[in-house]
Amino acid sequence: WGESVVVGDRGGDFVIFPRRKTRPGAAASDRAPVVVTEALLRQCFDSPLHAAAKKLGICITAIKKVCRKLGITKWPYRDR
Repeated sequence: WGESVVVGDRGGDFVIFPRRKTRPGAAASDRAPVVVTEALLRQCFDSPLHAAAKKLGICITAIKKVCRKLGITKWPYRDR
């Protein structure tokens, strides 16, 4: 959670690359990239944004970036 990310588009799927920690003495992130699809996001629409981020293993900012690229302006949890 809370790490900075780089979001890349791969034919409708979004690949999220966790950024390595830059503080001296901090362990580097060896996590594999996370692939997020629109279908995967839609499965999380019935959860609050922070719960969806925890479930997917990415930060809230990364989810928001993917949503913007998909044209989703607001997380729909409260709208239901």
